[in-house]
Amino acid sequence: MRTIYPLLRNRSARARSRGEHAWLFALVLFLLMGGTALAQPLNGTYTVAGAAPNYATIDAAIADLNARGVSGPVTFAIRSGTYTPPAAGYVLTNVATMNATNTVTFRPDVGATVTITGTTNVGTATFYLNGAKYFVFDGSNTIGGTTKDMTIRQTEPTYNPTFWLLNDADLNVIKNCNLQGNAGTSTKTSSSNGIGIVFIGLTSAATGNDSNLVQNCTIGDPAGTYRNNIGVGVYGTSGKPNNGNKIRRCDIVNFGAAGTYGYGVDAYAEQAGTTVDGCTIHMTVPAPAAVNTLYGIYTDYSPGYPINSIFNGNRIYKLTSTAANWTIYGIYHWVSISTSNTTITNNMFSFAENGDHTVYGLYYQSSTGTTLMYNNSFYIGGTSTGSRSVYALYKSSSNTVDCRNNIFYVARTGGTASNYGLYISSTTGWTLSNYNLIRANTASNFYTGYYTANRLTFSDFKTGSGQEANSISVVPPYIDPANGDLHISTLIRTPVESRGTPIGAVTTDIDGDARSATTPDLGADEGSFLPPLTNDMLAERLITPAPGVVVPGNTLFAPSASVQNAGSNAQANVTVRYRILDASNNVMYSDVQTIVSLAAFNSQTVTFNTTGNQSGTTSLPAGTYTLELTTQLAGDLDATNDRITGTITAKTPLNGLYTINKLGSGARNYTSFTAAIADLTQLGVTGQVIFEVAAGTYDNTTETFPLTLTAAPGMSAANNVIFRPAVGASPTLAGASPAGSAIFIIDGGKYYTFDGSNVVGGTGRNWTIRNTEATTSSTFWLRNDADFNTIKNAI
Repeated sequence: MRTIYPLLRNRSARARSRGEHAWLFALVLFLLMGGTALAQPLNGTYTVAGAAPNYATIDAAIADLNARGVSGPVTFAIRSGTYTPPAAGYVLTNVATMNATNTVTFRPDVGATVTITGTTNVGTATFYLNGAKYFVFDGSNTIGGTTKDMTIRQTEPTYNPTFWLLNDADLNVIKNCNLQGNAGTSTKTSSSNGIGIVFIGLTSAATGNDSNLVQNCTIGDPAGTYRNNIGVGVYGTSGKPNNGNKIRRCDIVNFGAAGTYGYGVDAYAEQAGTTVDGCTIHMTVPAPAAVNTLYGIYTDYSPGYPINSIFNGNRIYKLTSTAANWTIYGIYHWVSISTSNTTITNNMFSFAENGDHTVYGLYYQSSTGTTLMYNNSFYIGGTSTGSRSVYALYKSSSNTVDCRNNIFYVARTGGTASNYGLYISSTTGWTLSNYNLIRANTASNFYTGYYTANRLTFSDFKTGSGQEANSISVVPPYIDPANGDLHISTLIRTPVESRGTPIGAVTTDIDGDARSATTPDLGADEGSFLPPLTNDMLAERLITPAPGVVVPGNTLFAPSASVQNAGSNAQANVTVRYRILDASNNVMYSDVQTIVSLAAFNSQTVTFNTTGNQSGTTSLPAGTYTLELTTQLAGDLDATNDRITGTITAKTPLNGLYTINKLGSGARNYTSFTAAIADLTQLGVTGQVIFEVAAGTYDNTTETFPLTLTAAPGMSAANNVIFRPAVGASPTLAGASPAGSAIFIIDGGKYYTFDGSNVVGGTGRNWTIRNTEATTSSTFWLRNDADFNTIKNAI
């Protein structure tokens, strides 16, 4: 028995050992299957929400990611639906096992449409990338696609972004998304609060937030319902700049929500190498009236940044507000560090809004560093209604600018301000400007440029600046400048074709088309355009009087017009004829002038006599007339552009009784105060004038406020002007004039009477004049020696 017992004992031990091994194997198998997979790093694709998902919510997916890490690329495929983040937002941090290969992607599931909307806590983001790296947010529901099927919206109306990158958040990608903010009360500050729909923000870590990419996103709400002051904000921390962040091929739309300013891209404070490339920056819905300064791209320094920014291939246009007037900066650039090289290439700047607006296509305020500015296209058009100037390019400081192969075209009309192609306030650093097209309208207050003085003509600007030896001054044939399309027409001959100089750094155009290595085109668009002919004079523009205006009848005027040498040969002793024909095509006036010499691709304004040297005078009886300008170059190779025409109307000065009746008709009736005052200002008077106002309400639908009355020609104590209701009528003139303005401005005007009684000589108060603007406007504003005026019997 003693012999057998040890054997049995040893056998029992061996059996126990085998049982323990089986139990351990089963435990390991259990841990590797079913719920036990939670112990392993993530790898592969996981579904979120919907039927039988891997994760019920985005929150759960993020929590599991933080707990387990990754061992390969991970994709969270989000099913269709609307998702609300927690009050503190979705927070993503640095996952140690993530890298350039082992990225984590959030995207819609195949075919899904996803909306992630808002948080409620002030100062929180929808997504925080707090030190996070290698995250990808791809809004396309097609693998490798570019559709935008994921909307990420921030609805808290203070300063909350959709994405806030902070504390060394590097190498992240946000693409193919619709990103919308709702910062209705936010203003730009330098605080640590999240500013902008996407905010690459301040950091308390060792370095900045670097090498992040925002690509092919719609940033802002095209419908204008959700609005943020800033599209993309890039703000660094002192000594810790954000480096190498890129915004590419994004549509940045409808920024400017409240306060004073709106920014498409705001690269503020310490950041370096920020790239904005291939974006459209514009409005489809104007900003609210409180926003009166709009920036497409804004760069500012504190203390010595931004540096080495790149702005390439962007279209910046239609920056609009409902304010009475506003200021536009296509790009505002300010840097104060000598090692900075800012590159501005292949951009289109187009602003054609009517009204009294200040416009800067590109504004430099940089005391040092170098700006490389190549192959950009500028257009400033529309009609001015006031005294605010426009500038295609404004340089106000001493940095060095290399300015070549650009098109600067100011086509604005009207207004009383000075308007410029180039305004060089500081001549320091303006030493390499050539191979450009520089053109401003040829009216007296439009200047090719400013260089120590206003330069009315292109030749004067060339002589004064000592630059532009190979530059030209013609009208570029843009396809649709009013809507921001500054591509060049292929149907019109143009010297922009092959006119530029090769620049090694610019090998493609705004569309990615290859540029000629030897003779590139001017502007942002490279193409096979029709080259100019050798001998071609072009009738360019009727200046004074402009087509469509009313001129005083039986009064002499000196016509003026501009012609262009559209050919590649210089021309000498070219005759130009100006004629006026009546409604029956009888020649009322004909005058011929000779241009002594005109260089290729330059224009000249020609002034004609009041008495034609061929026949007639410019003193015209009342009627409608055709103006005709004709160039007469022997051997001209294109006769189709030799002649232009326009129509004017001659009216006699006002005298006697007229009516203002918006439903009326006839030669002595005006349908608005605006129309009556326009004729009064232009034609003047030869006796007392009375405007009797019919019953009805005259408001912003019929009138353009303010109604400005000046010292009309011929007015005196005897030849005064009276506005009063028609007998028995009780009209109302009511509307919102611009802030700081009035319904009526009597600007130096004298001998005006406003009598509100509808009985001649009566004292009844039958005319109501009301200004509904809620801040700083008046009903009447008398200024600039407005004397001997009377306002009585009105409400």
